[in-house]
Amino acid sequence: GGRVGLFAGCPAARFGVYPGSAGTGRSMLLGFRGYHLFCARLVAFFLFPLAPRNWTIGMLCASGAGALLARWSNKTLGGTNGDVLGAASVLGELLALFACTL
Repeated sequence: GGRVGLFAGCPAARFGVYPGSAGTGRSMLLGFRGYHLFCARLVAFFLFPLAPRNWTIGMLCASGAGALLARWSNKTLGGTNGDVLGAASVLGELLALFACTL
């Protein structure tokens, strides 16, 4: 269930704005487009009917948290970097694991 939380990195990369010219998340943030987010959601659409209901809830919570974290970091921190992508993944995993307990 915790790996479901890694979906949080997809919207975080899509909505994040990289603030510098070099760094850990630069290639991911600059190369991630709406098409990639669509592909991640498409795969989930086909795989999650086979999964427990809690995983779907966890993925939705993780995706929302990733998008909100990226928007918050853009506004508050001046951009999104690799540390924010890592934080989004950890937050997404926590939310997904919490959803599995429901």
